[in-house]
Amino acid sequence: ITTYDSVSSNPLEILSEITTVSLLGDMRMVIVNNPEILKSTYKNTEIINKFISYFKTPNVETLLVFLCDFTLAENLEINQVLFANSQYKKINAITGDNLTNWVINYAVAKGYKIDELAANELIERTSAEISMIRNELEKLMLYCDDKNITIKSIRLLVNKNLDDNIFSFLNAFLAHDSKKLLAIYDDFVTLNEDEMRIISSINNKVEEIMYTKVLLNQGLKKDQIADYFKVKPGRAYYMIEAAKKMSDKALNDIINRLSDLDYKIKTGVIEKRLGFQLFILGA
Repeated sequence: ITTYDSVSSNPLEILSEITTVSLLGDMRMVIVNNPEILKSTYKNTEIINKFISYFKTPNVETLLVFLCDFTLAENLEINQVLFANSQYKKINAITGDNLTNWVINYAVAKGYKIDELAANELIERTSAEISMIRNELEKLMLYCDDKNITIKSIRLLVNKNLDDNIFSFLNAFLAHDSKKLLAIYDDFVTLNEDEMRIISSINNKVEEIMYTKVLLNQGLKKDQIADYFKVKPGRAYYMIEAAKKMSDKALNDIINRLSDLDYKIKTGVIEKRLGFQLFILGA
């Protein structure tokens, strides 16, 4: 198996790889990530024609796989020839309830149990990243001798990063859930996070959600929003959900209160830890 990144790899190098006859006589797989040659912006007709020729008469000893995170333009000749001589499969990002079910089914396939609440806790703590979820599940399976993955074991073994905690914090803040806010604050303390960094991160996250609301109002879809923020579709899904749930008034209120707290801390009116705790209790 050989993998190429089309952006940093020479197309002629890829052509050489797929056309060369293997001396070992074994089947091989060549994977090309985000192939530039299949985009309308690629203008080297000589290279394009060489790939078109290859698509028509491919090397029978080579399995060529293109992984594309963009939609293939059907009006391009190279894509038309590719479609006619290949198998094409569209894989949608796993998000929302589909991701919860994926986690549950993955555990079941390994002989373990995990309920919906525990699966959602794991998703939240791993930023909804499939590779991270899989890695954490493997770790949890080694820990859970009774084959049952619980919320308790997830909270014990899977740490939340600051960014994930901020999302939970905002949801709890808008729900006026002081108990959960204090629990999240305990997570901040465990991670040894400075209150000023937390305040800055909350402010940035609120602004991110406000920008997401603007992009949604402009008609942008999930993939376009993911591209705008340079994040993966799974992360964009949760940003969009947050933008839909949180009102402009509530977000502006948080921004104003954070600004006031930041000013009071920096001018010495209040100590940062006490100030942040009072901010939480005032939710």
